[in-house]
Amino acid sequence: MQPEHDNYTESRVETEIRRRVSELARTLDLPPRQGAAPAERARQELGRAVRALRGGGIASPDFVSARRLRSWAESWPRIDALLAAQLPPRAQPLFEEGGEGFAGHASRAGMVDEMFGALHHVLSPAQQDPAMQAAGSFSDLSFSQWRFMTNLQAALRVLRAQGRHAGTRFLDVGCGAGLKLLSAAPFFDRSEGLEFDPGHARAGRALLARAPYGNLALQETDATCFKDYKSYDVIYLFRPLRHPEKLAALEDRIVLQARPGVLLIAPYPQFALRAEGLGCARIGGDLYLAHADAAEAAALVARAEFIGLSVKAEAGLPLPALWAPILEASRRRGFLPGA
Repeated sequence: MQPEHDNYTESRVETEIRRRVSELARTLDLPPRQGAAPAERARQELGRAVRALRGGGIASPDFVSARRLRSWAESWPRIDALLAAQLPPRAQPLFEEGGEGFAGHASRAGMVDEMFGALHHVLSPAQQDPAMQAAGSFSDLSFSQWRFMTNLQAALRVLRAQGRHAGTRFLDVGCGAGLKLLSAAPFFDRSEGLEFDPGHARAGRALLARAPYGNLALQETDATCFKDYKSYDVIYLFRPLRHPEKLAALEDRIVLQARPGVLLIAPYPQFALRAEGLGCARIGGDLYLAHADAAEAAALVARAEFIGLSVKAEAGLPLPALWAPILEASRRRGFLPGA
């Protein structure tokens, strides 16, 4: 964003526009159905005020003020387009099933999974440590990247619906060579993994060392003894143990430690069968809400469906600092400005 200068006296029109920006940002933070009408009115009033700049408001005797007002008027179309994308609020399902274009969607999903399966084969050691096999651990299993990202995007929308926007942490239990751990890194403040097999852990650390993110960590440790599951917002596990009793004990440990409202991505049938008994309500797909019942999950889904699909903060083209309150409120709602 462009820096603001304070070496001039702000004009009446500038003060008025700033006031309308703050008012609009406040309405965007209201629940969708409650805030829809006030937000649309605030948008129209702000639009009229900004468009009036082109009718003479920019002709300020103060050069700094005139330049500032011109930048506001020129950038308004991008802000207006951002607002149009979210007003009126529209519910979008967390998980799409079928519908027009589904054949193409499935084909692209297959292509992505084929590529990531090959990448997994290259990165992950071919042999499992014999001691790990004897202990009942699975080798580094490959799981559908498309399905994982579908669940991850849904989880991020739910986090925003819960009001969790900062300090978010992702955990991969049995992360192997780290592909899913790496995939989650752009979307969380911290992305961490647990891996007990020394060979897989070495491969994972080598991959993360080359990654362009500074928020990654891999612990070579036994997940069945890990004591800090409470510190994470989203926990992913894909059947890390082959023995049913040990797997159930691990699931028990994770859920017992997890805070209420923590999201679990568990894409395997054993967890689906145990979820309700563990006190985990299904959100949809392979996504579960810890320490919740079906009614609580349904209420959260109803809120999350109004969160947009922009789950990663992107810089985009520079915008005047005037728009910061609207941009921040929109980001919390899952919307970002276009280029």
